[in-house]
Amino acid sequence: MGDALALLAFSFLITIGAAIFMEGLHKHVPTGYIYLPMGLTLLVEILQVRYEHNRKKTLTAGQTL
Repeated sequence: MGDALALLAFSFLITIGAAIFMEGLHKHVPTGYIYLPMGLTLLVEILQVRYEHNRKKTLTAGQTL
């Protein structure tokens, strides 16, 4: 779980850095191009974490029966 979130944070920093670089070159980058993909990726990651948590809980409950 930690590796995926670290990779997500790193890619977000790279994206923001690229946007700041482009702004320095006087090229406007719409914020929707930055935040929408990051938001969707974060949503998928949250769903994956919940799925893994529920799967482990189900497997543990199945073993005690």
